[in-house]
Amino acid sequence: MAIFIWIAAISVTLVALLLFARFWRRTADPRLITCPENDSPQAVELDPGHRLGQVLQAKDGMYLRDCSRWPEKEDCGQSCLQQIAAAPDGCRVRSILDNYYAGKSCVLCGKEFGEKIDWYDHEPAFIDADRHIRSWKDSPPEQLPDIMEDHYPVCWDCKVIEMVRQKHPERVTDRPVH
Repeated sequence: MAIFIWIAAISVTLVALLLFARFWRRTADPRLITCPENDSPQAVELDPGHRLGQVLQAKDGMYLRDCSRWPEKEDCGQSCLQQIAAAPDGCRVRSILDNYYAGKSCVLCGKEFGEKIDWYDHEPAFIDADRHIRSWKDSPPEQLPDIMEDHYPVCWDCKVIEMVRQKHPERVTDRPVH
């Protein structure tokens, strides 16, 4: 009987840890908001520790851990938090990117992007008119609206091929398709 209690305790602990990790990751994910002060896109991150404390107290408070306008504007009133409260997932960078890629096809091979992107193993990228590949991770989130406007979507396979082509053009041979 004691073994079942231990198994139950370990199971509950593992579930609690998984829920905690998911909460922490989703809270700490970068978000893209429109700064109320200057009407420009800015990247912000919530403070997951503060948020967890608020949730455990059955409160709904949020506090920023970081903003792309800091440290110069660190003493702002954080009124951008209203945008996050109104659309908690809608302003997450990954949600914005999911919406961008949804219904689109790779500009190089024509492969369609699914509704949900594999952000861990096969994340897509952007390509400009000069065939320069750009990963979303290599760009500050506040630049994403401009990048999504003047770049094209590229699947993970084409991203890898183009990156090799850019770094080692002598090792790539283009063959005509018959």
